[in-house]
Amino acid sequence: MDKRTSGIWSYFSVIDQTNKISKCDICLKRYSFKSTLTNLKKHLAGVHAIKMSSNSSTNHNESESIDNPDNPTHSTQTSEPSSSLLSETNETASSLNTPSSSNAFTIMQASTSILKKRQTSVVGYLPKKLSVDAKKKLDQTLLKLFVNDFQPFKVVEDSGFKQFVKILNPNYELPNRHTISKELIPAMYEKCLGEMKSLTSTVESACLTTDCWTSRNNESFMAITIHFIDTEFELKSILLECSSFNLNHTGHNLAQEIERILESWELTKKITFAVSDNAYNIKNALNNLSLKNMGCFAHTMNLIVQSALTLEEDLINKTKNIVSHFRKSTVANNSFKTYQLNNGIKNPKKLIQDVSTRWNSTYYMVCRFVELETSIRGTLGLLNNAPENLRPEEWTILKDLIKVLKPFEESTKAISGQKYMTASL
Repeated sequence: MDKRTSGIWSYFSVIDQTNKISKCDICLKRYSFKSTLTNLKKHLAGVHAIKMSSNSSTNHNESESIDNPDNPTHSTQTSEPSSSLLSETNETASSLNTPSSSNAFTIMQASTSILKKRQTSVVGYLPKKLSVDAKKKLDQTLLKLFVNDFQPFKVVEDSGFKQFVKILNPNYELPNRHTISKELIPAMYEKCLGEMKSLTSTVESACLTTDCWTSRNNESFMAITIHFIDTEFELKSILLECSSFNLNHTGHNLAQEIERILESWELTKKITFAVSDNAYNIKNALNNLSLKNMGCFAHTMNLIVQSALTLEEDLINKTKNIVSHFRKSTVANNSFKTYQLNNGIKNPKKLIQDVSTRWNSTYYMVCRFVELETSIRGTLGLLNNAPENLRPEEWTILKDLIKVLKPFEESTKAISGQKYMTASL
């Protein structure tokens, strides 16, 4: 057999010397070698994982070997591949000492055998178990769904959510809702509680705010928050507790509850001032605890504006009746939406229902009502059994009412902030 001057010819055979066409002895594919051997090398590296060494002793004769790769006058040295795969293949092929015509089959067998040795085992494709720290980090991030966004715990058992998480991280196993409610949330609470108590231990003095309210389910709650300036001179607010309060809302009972919460945080002697609404029972409770008390300005303003609104009670009730009709009647609501779309409103708006205990909700209701005046008038004229529409002078009164209430609404927003002092406003 003729000797070859480039290691590349250990894997290729010339099948057409005139047109410079070669054939891979491993896969039998044909390639041209008219100017360089680059495409042959790329084929070996990309298809057969055989990389040719760049520092071959015959590199300076490469152009000559291209012209006549079977020229017996050239050096017998060959370019050795750098990878161990090629080394093993060469050793196997040379040890067989077969004629050139059978080299393709022999080298193919050797290469295939070695490649099989290099293949990843089944174990390599099995899911890797998450580390303890990685699992903990994912669990803590999951809890934000419930703590920050108030999602129900059962969301982790929904098939769509499971599939979504599986795509994001196949190795993460979702905790069930019982683990979340019985273990993860309580652990997170204890951690947060410890951090907040550590912070409040550095407080020298603080202001207390408190409020009581009843939910739609007729369940009473009480909340206590403290406000203080930390060592970095930054205003901080911490909700100490918000819990159900099922006792009678007497001054004595409220005082005992406030005292219990302050003692659990070791803040009894650090509260210098308290802010609450103007209800007699809470003012009496704070007096029993010898705490200086100031009535909430926002609550005072709310009482003043609500009292003033009684002068237009009939008109406001008439407005409420129309709003309620559109919100409760499917036919009326659909007609209202269609009317807006037909009149060029691309994103139809809904009317706002007010809340009796908050005057600003009445303000928002009237603002939206006046904004959609044309659509309201037009839709009411198309409906059967529709409530009575407002008279022109009543629409005018509502528009004037907005002008009067707007400064109060802006003031309420200004004094409702937590990141700045409002007592001096």
